[in-house]
Amino acid sequence: MRRVLVINDNKIETSLLRSEVTRLDYEIACACSGTEALAAAREFIPEVILLNPILPDMNGYDLCCQLRAQKEMSNVPILLIATERLPRNWEASIGLKDLARENDIKELQTKLETCLRVKTYLDQRIYNPNETETHLRKGHILSITDPVTGLLNKKYLQDILSQEFLRSQRYGTFFSLIMMDVDCFKEVNDSLGHDIGDQILYELSVVIRSQIRGVDILSRYGGDVLAALLPQSSSDMAVIVAKRISEAVRIHIFSRLGRGEDWKGKPLTVSMGICGLPNPHISQAIQVLSGADLALIRAKRMGRNKMEVATDQEVRLISQAT
Repeated sequence: MRRVLVINDNKIETSLLRSEVTRLDYEIACACSGTEALAAAREFIPEVILLNPILPDMNGYDLCCQLRAQKEMSNVPILLIATERLPRNWEASIGLKDLARENDIKELQTKLETCLRVKTYLDQRIYNPNETETHLRKGHILSITDPVTGLLNKKYLQDILSQEFLRSQRYGTFFSLIMMDVDCFKEVNDSLGHDIGDQILYELSVVIRSQIRGVDILSRYGGDVLAALLPQSSSDMAVIVAKRISEAVRIHIFSRLGRGEDWKGKPLTVSMGICGLPNPHISQAIQVLSGADLALIRAKRMGRNKMEVATDQEVRLISQAT
């Protein structure tokens, strides 16, 4: 049975959470202060933590840092519990509230399952490094894989994109491309160093991968830019996927960011650009990439943590230029 630790000093919220988590067939432990939470974490070894960051003896960031300092807790996902007492600098975080509502049990289940998938990926990365390295050394795998994130690389994405484009031209099938750029990632690298930046990119790739289908292609396109190719998905469908990715990234507490005075307590976010087929103005596979890239640039200019779809005007301009 999977283990969930609830850290919350509100007895009513905790009672509701205990009831809902038990209904989902998870084993649950509860703590009402930071001190109790640290002791419970050592004894219970949870696989997911539900945290109310407003506690009587310490704030949520301090508690997260102390939890991460425990070896067994370094990869445990932390899901925030929304509360009216949440201060302004936590507004970008989201958790669970009004759990008595009928639809909240499904939302809770989805978020817990996502967190558990993230932990599974991270555990495999840490506890099976030799297996991972052996796998990457195989010639073909190495040639198509990014060594930092374990994702497929730019060249492989371009090859698959060309195949999907030809299939779309021949059969009129849908497919979409989502280009994703980590907002202000240079600030992360400058503040925390490139080694930690690489680890954050890996964890980000795990979070994103947990939100897409097995048939979708996720790649590291370059630097802090990731790209997801979604076969049999229209632009409208890609928008739904992009919103799901944005939400998952926004609620995830990255293990290497911690409190991080250098990071100023900012949540990590991504901006996204989308372009898809069929489109009468697109005649080459490269134009799909260019369309998604233009939409991404527009999203960044509009303030970051945004999502934009390539417009007909942008696609026509790309078509005329190529």
